[in-house]
Amino acid sequence: MKNNQKELMEIMNKYAYVDWRKAETPNLNEADKTPQFEQDAENCWLYSMFNNAYYNFDWDFRLDDVIEVKKLMESYWLNIKDWAWAPLSGAFIAKYLSEKWNLPIRSFQIDFFAYTLNMSEILKRWTALEMSRINTPLLYTDAFDDGKVNQIYHKFDAEWWHSVNIVFDADKKMLKELWTRGNNNKKNQFYYDILQFGNNIKTRAISPLFNFLWILKDE
Repeated sequence: MKNNQKELMEIMNKYAYVDWRKAETPNLNEADKTPQFEQDAENCWLYSMFNNAYYNFDWDFRLDDVIEVKKLMESYWLNIKDWAWAPLSGAFIAKYLSEKWNLPIRSFQIDFFAYTLNMSEILKRWTALEMSRINTPLLYTDAFDDGKVNQIYHKFDAEWWHSVNIVFDADKKMLKELWTRGNNNKKNQFYYDILQFGNNIKTRAISPLFNFLWILKDE
């Protein structure tokens, strides 16, 4: 088991938490942003990153890849039904795709407080970012009356935490949250005003750390 833990740390150190400035981010405004892989409260940490790979690699990440990544994780004695965190699944997706495509795929991370303007530019290129936010009926009741979150929440409002993806909607000039609980479920997407979104990060209702999958720049 010690050797297994050492290998896991090596995978995390190589493939996850990579500085966003090392990403070669393309313009993805034509990429499909329809959630492909159904999430629930227990598997969101895993499936949010599966969806992130689909969004950012524009159709090249499919169900067959999901199955192979799960097999890879299970080979390291990871129980994917247990709660974990998105950088772990991001690391294994990056490892799998790096070996499949012979490209340096990584799971990158950006801190909202340190790089607010840079994060805005990344979103304007329609890169999908994975985020963690509070999971509470209060937020859903707020969002579903008019399709957007209007209130400021706090970390202590959380009943649980939920991993989702966001993209920038250029037409609405708002941030759109993307996830899925099945076909035609109203929880599949809703919106945030940009200022209100930032205020929810300041109260820690939304984590300031965002993750995304893409290719490592040539160094």
